[in-house]
Amino acid sequence: MGVSLHRVRMFFRMAASQGYDVCIIDTAAGLFGVTADVLSACDSVLVPQQAEPLGVRSVPKMLEALTRMRVVNPRLNVLGVVMTMVQNGLAESLEAVQALRNLLPQMMVMRNVVPRDDLFIRASAKGLPVGVMEEGAGVLTVFDSLREEIEARLGAQRP
Repeated sequence: MGVSLHRVRMFFRMAASQGYDVCIIDTAAGLFGVTADVLSACDSVLVPQQAEPLGVRSVPKMLEALTRMRVVNPRLNVLGVVMTMVQNGLAESLEAVQALRNLLPQMMVMRNVVPRDDLFIRASAKGLPVGVMEEGAGVLTVFDSLREEIEARLGAQRP
């Protein structure tokens, strides 16, 4: 932690100076290295969690760690946990989503979920964002709904 913190802060200052209000950074899992530096300098974090039983059991530990991260960054706010790789045809996946909703306060779990879709793998193999794929319109709708939910939560934080 701290190796790239100066560069992360410079990046955020540059983005703000160019008029950006929101900057989304996708980091590696965990709270070390560059991820810790980003969390040390940002205002909000969205926690993606795969819809699997083992993953759901790890969420409270992650949220505890993010709470401890507030020692370094007191303004860090957890926007919520978004369930990813949800498989609607697999009972265990749907049970994992429900288990997280039962485990955490309602406002901690995003309403929108990201489904498991073979399109993500095909797009990744081609090195393309899923949204530019010919059959990507349905997935774009999912992400658009998630964007609206995130915007609402960010708007609620602003004075």
